[in-house]
Amino acid sequence: FFLADDGIRDVERSRGLGDVYKREKILNAAREPEIIDLANCLNSMGALINGAGTSEIIIDGVKSLNGCKHTVIPDRIEAGSFAIAAAITGGELELINCEPQHLLSLSEYLIKAGVNWEIADKNITVSSNANLNPVSITTSEYPGFPTDLQAQFMTLMSIANGNSKIVETIFENRFMLVHELARMGANINLDGRTANARFLKSNLQRNWSYKHFEEYEDDGDDEIWNNVYASTGSKILDKIESWLFNRSEFPWKIQFEKICR
Repeated sequence: FFLADDGIRDVERSRGLGDVYKREKILNAAREPEIIDLANCLNSMGALINGAGTSEIIIDGVKSLNGCKHTVIPDRIEAGSFAIAAAITGGELELINCEPQHLLSLSEYLIKAGVNWEIADKNITVSSNANLNPVSITTSEYPGFPTDLQAQFMTLMSIANGNSKIVETIFENRFMLVHELARMGANINLDGRTANARFLKSNLQRNWSYKHFEEYEDDGDDEIWNNVYASTGSKILDKIESWLFNRSEFPWKIQFEKICR
């Protein structure tokens, strides 16, 4: 945003003292819900702010501010992160006391990816069978897709059944996670501000599990167990448990390959 120099002028305020205050105009202002919430809070304290939620905000100066009681709006990025986590794990999650209107761009793309998104007043239920469709996104200013959810969505697309494209237009360093996802088996190629994700969930899980088993070969059973549980889920735990108690009888790499098939 920037301050419009030609929009700054003195404004007479009839507050009994005939004081003169300045007006400031912010052009190209952010339109996120948090801006509206901040303006509402300040106005409750006695400020004079108009236009919050639009690209032009006008602030008329006042002599002082008062105290107030204000409830901060739900965090849409936190809610969106939990929603994507449910989609990644193929689980079900209920988000209580959130603001569905603030998550419209995310819900649009999650639904396209095959994720169930159900709204009941201020609650959202997210569920997925982890059989995901590839979806391409481009980050942009609100109400577009938020850059703060781009990394989470890229992780989701790394286990989708097909190719997707992630274009980042806001924050140039948002792709720093690609290297870490690649270590876990994801197939993501970078081309400037675009990330191309091409992978299947089964391959990502198998490669991540195998890599962590090799890294922790000489560590205790508990650490190995934790890494396998995080990467493969409960479906093969019985096989893993049986192998852990008998791993001295087999070459561990061969046995682990059998488990992952």
